[in-house]
Amino acid sequence: MDDTITYGVEPLTSEDTYFNAKTTGTRGVEAEMRWQRKGRSLILNYAYYEVANGAADNQRVLNFQDGSEDSKAILGMPRHKTTLAAHFQMTPQRSLNPSLIWQSAAYAYTALDAQDQPVLHKYNDTVLGNLFLRYQPQAIKNLEIGLGVYDLFAANPVYIQPFNGGSAPLPGPSREWLLKLRYRF
Repeated sequence: MDDTITYGVEPLTSEDTYFNAKTTGTRGVEAEMRWQRKGRSLILNYAYYEVANGAADNQRVLNFQDGSEDSKAILGMPRHKTTLAAHFQMTPQRSLNPSLIWQSAAYAYTALDAQDQPVLHKYNDTVLGNLFLRYQPQAIKNLEIGLGVYDLFAANPVYIQPFNGGSAPLPGPSREWLLKLRYRF
């Protein structure tokens, strides 16, 4: 992408601003395998990305406390993600649908040090587990009842800024319970 609109802070005035950054982009690979048999299926997906053609300084992972950097990562974005989803038809009326999502570490600037320089924070790998049970009673055709739990392991992911904006992360969803009733006409 050329001339992307990017958020930043003007160093002389400390005011928020938007500007056109230089050319930026990513490259990566994604692979998916699927297995299916009568009443059962598994889907495994893996995705990887890294910076290509550079990135604006306020988007790159720079300035670790020890002076190092990860020049292939972009702020706020994990470089690896794996998803495993399954479907098990236990009976003609009941199915179980578990899934696991793993994301590698991501980085964000979340504070300023004693010299008013941004401090880079590493957010550890995240594993989200989800489970959904579906029931379709024979007595009431077209009715579906579902019970699910999302974020089974209470990972409580956060939303971090993909730029050096000086704000703390926003809280993401916590564990959720879902009761679903659906009738098809």
